Amino acid sequence: MLTIKASLHWLVVWLLLVLLVGSCGAFFLWSLETVTAQRLAHPWLLWLLPLAGGLVSWVYWRWGGEVEAGHHLLLRKADEGAPVASKPVPLRMLPLILGGTLVSHLFGASVGREGTALQMGGAVADQLRLGRTWTSSERRCLMLMGLSAGFGAVFGTPWAAAIFALEMTYRQRFEWSTLLACFLSAWGADQVAQFWGATHPHEVVHLFASWTLILWAKLLVAAMLFGLVARLFLLACQGLAGWMQRSIHFPPLRPVLGGSLLVLLVMTLGGEAYLGLSLPLLSAAFDQTLPWWDSLAKFGLTLLSLGTGFKGGEVTPLFVIGATLGNTLAVWMQLPISAMAALGLVGVFAAATRTPWASSVLAIELFGLDIALFALFVCWIACWVAGRRGLYTPKT
Repeated sequence: MLTIKASLHWLVVWLLLVLLVGSCGAFFLWSLETVTAQRLAHPWLLWLLPLAGGLVSWVYWRWGGEVEAGHHLLLRKADEGAPVASKPVPLRMLPLILGGTLVSHLFGASVGREGTALQMGGAVADQLRLGRTWTSSERRCLMLMGLSAGFGAVFGTPWAAAIFALEMTYRQRFEWSTLLACFLSAWGADQVAQFWGATHPHEVVHLFASWTLILWAKLLVAAMLFGLVARLFLLACQGLAGWMQRSIHFPPLRPVLGGSLLVLLVMTLGGEAYLGLSLPLLSAAFDQTLPWWDSLAKFGLTLLSLGTGFKGGEVTPLFVIGATLGNTLAVWMQLPISAMAALGLVGVFAAATRTPWASSVLAIELFGLDIALFALFVCWIACWVAGRRGLYTPKT
């Protein structure tokens, strides 16, 4: 049982956490819109992508230290076995990942925003121990609250954010009190972000007219394809990143080469729609038939960006890859486009992150309760196909 003093302490920590992370999330979303608008208004900025990527990589190489590990560092700190007296996550993680991500988007790298949200939330949370003696489990709870707050502020899905933080640290036992703390943190940060003007647009989804064995057979095939694409994405990203590290020992040179190839591909073959977050492409996947190669193109440019060291996240690109793939499968299978885009979005995300419960809840928060059974089915099948390793599986 918490004493009154301990309860007040947790309340102060929660208030500081949601205010700080929610405000950071709102600023991040506003900044993303601003730099994206600048890139669209000045297409020549793409030519500077190699130089910009090399500069960010040099800053990380020179001053990043352990924060280069990104979310893997946060997960290690959240581990219950971590020493209570260990140093907090370096606060420089916040400006480095924020600045690096904004630079990536300003100059056209195909990256996301979830990595930034998680790292901002975790870095802020670990600074809030306020001189009190913390147990390992309390520190883990605080770290998970920060991760949830970051995800919730940027994506506006507090229940999915809370479950996501717990599910990505699957090695630890489940605690309802931690889930509640994570939800309150995600909800509070989202409310603060909305107070500052952050918005989270949701798509309208038209589900299937009737449930038949043929429908479920089609969904089974689609779910298996979503899982396969997620597995290929993980293997390709890890393979390219590993090859770059073995072949190019000077880290800043990797995004210079990757950015140069990306610019060459976009300028010769086209592909401006696949740069940055590609939110217009994501929205289009729900209401119009798209070319079958959209998913492949976003896959390739995201692989090239992340695999060569550009800063950002994987989640929003995975959303786009999944939604556009679902759009294509809807045409082939003669199913509603919006429903398959929604299931593709959460299916590929679930398989890549190994978070089927959080992804199913994400589907409910984004598209409504009626999609729940379909989302559960697709997410679990996709995870089974993708295998046991995901984006947040600890490195061995």
